[in-house]
Amino acid sequence: PLFSGRVKRARRKRYREQNKELFRAAEALVSANHLAEAEVYLRSLWVRQPGSGRVNLELARLSANSHDVSEAIRYYHNAIFGVWESNPASSRREVRIDLVKFLLAEGERNAAESELIALQAELPPDADLHTQVGHMFMQVEDSQRALREFQQALKLNPKQPGALAGAGEAAYQLADYSQARRY
Repeated sequence: PLFSGRVKRARRKRYREQNKELFRAAEALVSANHLAEAEVYLRSLWVRQPGSGRVNLELARLSANSHDVSEAIRYYHNAIFGVWESNPASSRREVRIDLVKFLLAEGERNAAESELIALQAELPPDADLHTQVGHMFMQVEDSQRALREFQQALKLNPKQPGALAGAGEAAYQLADYSQARRY
């Protein structure tokens, strides 16, 4: 029993090392713009680790690069709800921001707005993030939510670059001209 326990631990360790090596190889292939080859490595890793946030994110980016909207969304969602080795909340937030940017670039305004609403609920007290999300809400023409995000950013940092102008623009779009002038 003692020997079999050591063997199992050694196998698990080797399996994790192999996965790390495969991921590094896939990253190198992406960097070298060998995307089809990178996809083969990543899909192999996905079979081994379907819940890996990093693997799903890379597959999402490859799908996004080829404008495969449904596959990209699937992998982005897998990454958002996947396992992250470090900083899971921050990693998930960054993935959702990446997904929103992709959806906006693809003209998928309604889907982007849905993702923004989910993102908005998870934001930490960070003026830069609230400002960024406010600008994204402006891109999907949701001025009310944009204004709330800009106001939140200004509560956190009254001199937040972009939040003052964003709040003014959002208030103007809402035909609240007196509030727009204040910003």
